[in-house]
Amino acid sequence: MASLYEINEKLESAIEFGCDPETGEFIDENGLNDLYMELNDKIEGVALYQKNLESEAEAIDKEIQSLKERKERKKKRAESMKKYLSSYLLAKDMKKFETPKVAIKFRKSTVVEIVDEKMLPEQFVNTVVKTESKPDKKAIKDYLKKHSDEVIDGAMLVEKQNISIS
Repeated sequence: MASLYEINEKLESAIEFGCDPETGEFIDENGLNDLYMELNDKIEGVALYQKNLESEAEAIDKEIQSLKERKERKKKRAESMKKYLSSYLLAKDMKKFETPKVAIKFRKSTVVEIVDEKMLPEQFVNTVVKTESKPDKKAIKDYLKKHSDEVIDGAMLVEKQNISIS
């Protein structure tokens, strides 16, 4: 099937060369109507394809969210099983357990547990300051709309045409 541009070229050619110079009538009016129908069908087909792609992307987003939630549930359940097994084995003083399918052992580690962060001496506290700056596009837009004769260096209003397919 021809692209929109190819159909448009055929249409322009048919209009330019398919017209009687003396009367201004179209020599092949049916052919011209067929090209208009082909153009309309192509535009409709492209728009429907675009809508389908958006629907698929939305369905994928929903599936990703569902899988993330499922993953979190599985991780929590696995952590719960690990604690359950650990507490049982430690209560029975079983430091090792092994079968052909699984091997369990305990290893010691030392971690710092903060009881009250406010009570810590200053030397053990790192202060982290995060500064982020970004343009306030809404404020710039409002200002430029109000003051159309003024210019803000580094910014300008651009009018765009946004397609809406429903």
